[in-house]
Amino acid sequence: MDLSLIWKAVVALAGLGLLFGGVLAIAYWRLAVELDPRVEKILEALPGSNCGICGYPGCEAAAEAVVEGEASPDVCLVGGVEALKAMGEVLGVEVGERERPVALVHCRGGVGESVPKARYMGLDSCVAADLVAGGGKACKYGCLGLGSCREACPRGAVRIDDKGRVTIDRKRCNGCGLCVEVCPKNIITLVPRDKSAVVVCSNQDKAAAGKKVCT
Repeated sequence: MDLSLIWKAVVALAGLGLLFGGVLAIAYWRLAVELDPRVEKILEALPGSNCGICGYPGCEAAAEAVVEGEASPDVCLVGGVEALKAMGEVLGVEVGERERPVALVHCRGGVGESVPKARYMGLDSCVAADLVAGGGKACKYGCLGLGSCREACPRGAVRIDDKGRVTIDRKRCNGCGLCVEVCPKNIITLVPRDKSAVVVCSNQDKAAAGKKVCT
């Protein structure tokens, strides 16, 4: 075996590696886009959940939009007042505390109130249960109470009691709307915090039919 050929091949490959590495380094240096330091600071203030509730594909896109003036500092609902104040400090502007809406579950029918039509045995997920004939409740409009909304809430504002009744902790809820998005029954909405008159039942049948499936 001619060792000189091996060494020539090694040297040639090493040379090509250095050449291509140099080309990539130059390209990176010439084409690199400098990130505004304010974007990085705003990113630190945001929750980083990349939920998309703000209308942007992620927190970084939202931060860039705020810095460029395309979005207001209150763009992030999940971050709440803390993120709003932090972004105001980074941008050097005064920000007001916008009154956040609060989530409301339009159903009070738990295990004791709602008549079952079948026993659901599967994943503890409202989305999964709804795919199986609409869940186990006779009321087709009712809350399934399996906690998909609770899992989606980043602030622990969704509570489920031992009877499967779902309630919202108004002090913890910041109106991000993640629970609204995940509910397969579409019975969670965002309402003004000062709204005193609300309908807490989603049944659309006539009263007599509704009473047969839920007290």
